[in-house]
Amino acid sequence: MNKLRVGFLVDDLSPSTQVNELIEFVHANSNFCQPVLITGYKIEQKSRLKKIVSKLKADPVSYFNIALRSILVKVIARAELQNAKKRYPGYHQNQKIKNLDEHKVVNVNGKWSESALFLEMTDEDLSVIEDCNLDCIIRCGSGILRGKILDISEYGVISFHHGDNRTNRGGPSGFWEVLNGEPSSGFIIQRLNQELDGGEVLFRGNLMTSNTWFSNNAQLLAKSNVFMMQLLLDLAKNQRLPAPEGVRLHGNKLYKLNSSLVLFKYILKILIPRSLRK
Repeated sequence: MNKLRVGFLVDDLSPSTQVNELIEFVHANSNFCQPVLITGYKIEQKSRLKKIVSKLKADPVSYFNIALRSILVKVIARAELQNAKKRYPGYHQNQKIKNLDEHKVVNVNGKWSESALFLEMTDEDLSVIEDCNLDCIIRCGSGILRGKILDISEYGVISFHHGDNRTNRGGPSGFWEVLNGEPSSGFIIQRLNQELDGGEVLFRGNLMTSNTWFSNNAQLLAKSNVFMMQLLLDLAKNQRLPAPEGVRLHGNKLYKLNSSLVLFKYILKILIPRSLRK
């Protein structure tokens, strides 16, 4: 049986604990070739900041809203992060990839959209990736992928969405379920295609919603990782992906954390009552 050759799209070589665990799983399992790490495409922070600053100069109200939103997120993190890390010690931290000298590292440039949201690979990037003869690519980095990268490997690009796309498109992960008092929080593993929010759903999971945003996000990241590992192992053994769900219309609400008022609501509804109960 041929070993599965898996590539990982990573922003840099010090990714999150969850991404490290996936890479280490492939590295340690005899059903896989050594992982291929595709990196170097991450947009420069200075370039991103320049674009943000230019937009904010034209709209000072947006600047105030973004600044306030950032402060409120830090307040919530300070209140919740320690508790989330008690259950999931590696949560919300990055670390250098283990056994890096045993992995193949492929550096690409990438081509970002003007909004810095969409990412395509250049023809030169695609040629380098194609030479790796990958069976599948796992998206573990930033950017909404577009273009030929989605079809360059036999089983395509596989990605998480840490929310139930039937009720919760957008993000941030784990937030809206807590705020809206939803009893369960979902995640999907999907094969990406050219349609935004229209990937082929390969696996769907649901967990009981935790009582805080950060704890809920932590459990979604941890649990979905387990099922991604199982999906990759099944793919390596059976040489086929699970049958995808049927086509689904996307008429449900697209959640975005655009307003600081939503964060005030979260603090008043979730954080303060929880603190008082303690």
